[in-house]
Parts: sequence; C-alpha cells; structure tokens
Amino acid sequence: MDGEHVDTHQGAIPRWRSSTRHSSGTAAKPPTKPGATLRVVVPDTGGGSFRYAEDRLEAPAGSVEAVLLNEDVHQHDVKVQTGVKCCYEAGADDVGGTDVIAKGRTSAVVDLKEGEYVFFCSVPGHAEDGMQGRLSVS
Repeated sequence: MDGEHVDTHQGAIPRWRSSTRHSSGTAAKPPTKPGATLRVVVPDTGGGSFRYAEDRLEAPAGSVEAVLLNEDVHQHDVKVQTGVKCCYEAGADDVGGTDVIAKGRTSAVVDLKEGEYVFFCSVPGHAEDGMQGRLSVS
C-alpha cells in the first residue's frame, strides 16, 4: 500500500504512508522543520513602483521559513543572498528563496548563518525598482 491513502473506517482522519526509502532500506528523514519564519509581503501596488512592505528583517541563525504573501497582480518572488548589497554582486552566494507566483502565498526553507544578507525579487527589473531589503541574522 505504499503511497496510498489509508482509511480505516468511514469518517476517519486520512493518514498517508510514504514509499520513500534510502538505499539502506530505512525510511527517509523528513526535512528539517524551520525554527523561525520570515514574513515578506508584497502590497498591491495599484500600478505604482514594485516594493515589499518590509525593507529590513531580522532572523535567528538556522533553518528559517521564508513566506511570501503576494497581494499584487504582478508576479513576484523573494530570494535571499549573502552580502549587504543587492543583487548578484561578486562574491555573493544565493541562499535560496521562493518560486515566482502571482497573487497568493508561497514559502521556502533557507538555512542561514550569522551575518548580513539581502532579500529581493528576482523578476527582471523588480529589485532595481525597489523590491529589496536587508536581513540581519544573529
């Protein structure tokens, strides 16, 4: 019954079984749960300049869930990169980020070490238009 829905009786709460296995035959470990959440909101711009509601964020070091709430009609994402200057600067490393979405919510888990980062929208022209901010991790 690998990968199948298991319903022991009518009205039961659904349970799922996973068929994911490592080569050793043991069950795969679930992804690490994030210890904190970064909430980034894209307000409805009404045709104005693209921006996030936040331009400065703080987070603890470790596994962090980056949540993007896009209230705008245009597509956006949020990416995280090392450094203090946006974007794609020499020596900066991509840490991760969300998918590009239209109106709605998406998230991604990123692993952050202590230091300074930038967050930005990777849709061409958006970061240059102001969709960027600083992230301090301690």
